[in-house]
Amino acid sequence: MAGFVRVGAFMPLLATFCGFSFLINILTLTIRSDKLFSANLLQRTLDNFQHEEQQEFLLPPINYTPSKSVSLAACLLIKDDNEILSEWIAYHYFTLNMTHLIVAIDPSSETSPSETLQPWRKYIQIEEWHDEDFMPESFLQKGYHIAPHAINGDATKSKWHEGHETPEQVIADNLRIQNHRFRQLTFVSQCLKRFKAIGRDWVMHLDTDEYMVINPYLRRRPGSNTPKTPRGRASIIQFAASLNRTMLRAANYPCISMPRLLFGSEEDRNHTATSSLKVGSAEFSTERLETLRWKYHTEFNDTERNAQPKVLIDVSRVPWSDEMFTEKPFSIHRPSKRLCRRIDQLRPREANRFPLMVHHYLGSKERYFARNDTRRSERFYEFKAHVNAGSDSWIMPWIEGFVETMGADTATALLG
Repeated sequence: MAGFVRVGAFMPLLATFCGFSFLINILTLTIRSDKLFSANLLQRTLDNFQHEEQQEFLLPPINYTPSKSVSLAACLLIKDDNEILSEWIAYHYFTLNMTHLIVAIDPSSETSPSETLQPWRKYIQIEEWHDEDFMPESFLQKGYHIAPHAINGDATKSKWHEGHETPEQVIADNLRIQNHRFRQLTFVSQCLKRFKAIGRDWVMHLDTDEYMVINPYLRRRPGSNTPKTPRGRASIIQFAASLNRTMLRAANYPCISMPRLLFGSEEDRNHTATSSLKVGSAEFSTERLETLRWKYHTEFNDTERNAQPKVLIDVSRVPWSDEMFTEKPFSIHRPSKRLCRRIDQLRPREANRFPLMVHHYLGSKERYFARNDTRRSERFYEFKAHVNAGSDSWIMPWIEGFVETMGADTATALLG
């Protein structure tokens, strides 16, 4: 050890003999190498990140030519929403030329949609599915998807429970919720497979309180050629079909994510619940029509209230090997992890990337609680009800075009 100390003591002399310039050159080269290594490492990291992003959204070649009679197919899972079902069908039939609808009926429903659907069979091909039509045999036999012992019974760890429920009640509720989610995933997969097998292209999966619209940032843009209102027949689906290749690529075709925008239950300042709207000789109560009653919405970037997006998919351009056609799609909001965008990538203000959006109507308190659902609580309703970040009434003229196209008597009968 003493030898090392003695040698170290002579280092300054060695430096003198070797020359300061030599040591400085060595140090300079070392620093430059380190900087070059760091720069190269940073560039490689960026390159890898960009490559991974490109790989994640690697799309099949766009070879889409819209037909003159472009139309829409839809998947709908319903539970006791018959009160708003007619409006939902009428809107999407008129603005998106929905010509084929598959309706899966939740087995816990207290009512059937069959009577509401019947008048529409003259205009739309409608299939009613029950669990026996699309759920796996194992589910039908066991009656649940997840083993009961794997379900949490602690109400304090559930965002739907208040904390006073018994463990048995929490377990039963959570099991029912997990079953519902499994049913949703299975239905989406089987419905998309059905439409691909029969040669359909555009398919959407929305709930009865959700309506597809054109992104307001796009339609408000100066010089935009988007429809001024949805009053024209098939105006929205024709717009979607007219997107050029550049916009389709930007929109992530063939899985176009549509950000949702929550509309709360704040009434229009000039509206009363007994207001009515006259269109020609037809008259409608705006209290019964969600698209005419609610106009105040939350912030576009309020991901907590707006939640996950919905998707419009051209199933004809998705290979059979994709996970959306398997027994377990990635999620109902993003059926394909490879083709559909993540929630953190949703930026409604980037209208070229998100040309379409979905209005999500919370509805009145009476309608909200009319459905028996553990996930619906006073706390959740109040959190969403009183939003007023902006107003949008662009959707409302659809009813005028619908009446003009169908005739007052037919429109009135179809809307109940």
